[in-house]
Amino acid sequence: MPHRPSLRGTICSIGFCELRDAGFVALAAQLIVLREKRDIDVGNGITDRLPHTRVSARNEPAKALVEFSKDPNEPVRLVGSALANFKLGHKRESDAALAQMITNYADYSPSGVATVYAFRGESDEAFKWLDRAYMEKDALLYAMKFRTEFNGLHDDPRYKALLKRMNLRE
Repeated sequence: MPHRPSLRGTICSIGFCELRDAGFVALAAQLIVLREKRDIDVGNGITDRLPHTRVSARNEPAKALVEFSKDPNEPVRLVGSALANFKLGHKRESDAALAQMITNYADYSPSGVATVYAFRGESDEAFKWLDRAYMEKDALLYAMKFRTEFNGLHDDPRYKALLKRMNLRE
């Protein structure tokens, strides 16, 4: 039986993501196709938050750190803090946020953990967590195709293999 991403009981929050040009439109179109093909289980109790107009952890990490600290969703705060602190050169603070993310939300959002490792250039750890996200049917895994935090993984054969397993085009 093919892998079916599940959104059941998930809070879809991609506010911490940077999306490529037209990425969100393409992502929305792909979700419509998946829903029509019944390849995605939408379940109940979903809260969707469209991408915020938020400063980028990559381009304005100090401002991003302030913005992320205001987010009511703790996993978003932790991932954002890990990204922004890493970009600011505050490795200890980035490591602490990542450790807290793993301790408290590894089961909830393995793709969030993968996001941090990918952004930091730690590809082996990123793929470990992406594989876990795939196995656990993490609803946000598909967004790796559009999130710029994963750009450093695109030339890795494991990235293309994961897209193929997910039935996503390159």
